[in-house]
Amino acid sequence: MRLSFHSISDNEDKVFFETEYVKEENEIVFLDKTWENTTNHLILLEDKVKLIRLGDVNMEMLFDLSKETIGKYSNNLGLEFSFIVKCYNLKVQKNKILIEYNMILDEFTSSTHKIWILLH
Repeated sequence: MRLSFHSISDNEDKVFFETEYVKEENEIVFLDKTWENTTNHLILLEDKVKLIRLGDVNMEMLFDLSKETIGKYSNNLGLEFSFIVKCYNLKVQKNKILIEYNMILDEFTSSTHKIWILLH
């Protein structure tokens, strides 16, 4: 099965790729085409979505409309930091996932992001 991954931020950073995915129960796993040796694990919870990247880039974000959450980022170059995720739009449908959120660093909105994933 294939998926299309789309991401855009307010500073016009755009990411698009298509790849194969595997779905087991509430988890979708696919290669991250933006970093070598990295996989994405999208875990669909009742009213939340967790995104975990594992490999050369490690990242964990919980998208929850009801509260701000703590995200974590690290990479194989030694960069490591935490941030706040403020999700303001989250829609999970059979073949489409839409996530819109603000990334907050040091109490200021660092960037605004929109991710949509289409399952084919």
